[in-house]
Amino acid sequence: MGFQKSKQFYFLIAVIIIGIALGSFFFFKFNKKTGENQLPATANKNADLEKIKSSYEPKIRNLYNDFLKAEDKLAATKKFKQALFDFIVPAERRDFHLNLVLALNKLESDLSAHSDDAKKTEEQIQELINSLK
Repeated sequence: MGFQKSKQFYFLIAVIIIGIALGSFFFFKFNKKTGENQLPATANKNADLEKIKSSYEPKIRNLYNDFLKAEDKLAATKKFKQALFDFIVPAERRDFHLNLVLALNKLESDLSAHSDDAKKTEEQIQELINSLK
């Protein structure tokens, strides 16, 4: 009887291994994201990255100009900050983007509290914008 159970055990292990092998084969064979499709996708990603990099600065400047023109600074600050959350940020601009969001967040707090620091925070935001190349 012990011999019969070991045969069943080995048979079960063999079936599991064959199942895993077949599953892996079909997964990789029919997966659209592997193989030949990978190179064009990479080329498209590189083109998209260049587009993101080249459009980042003009978009920031446009948002900042809209912010400057606004009469309701608190609403404009919230709108500016929310727009920044929707951006795809190039790697080399992450620190700048984070600092800009933090400065806008501080300005929002200052404006909500009617703080005298609001003017100083606006100047910091202007310095950040001016630091863009």
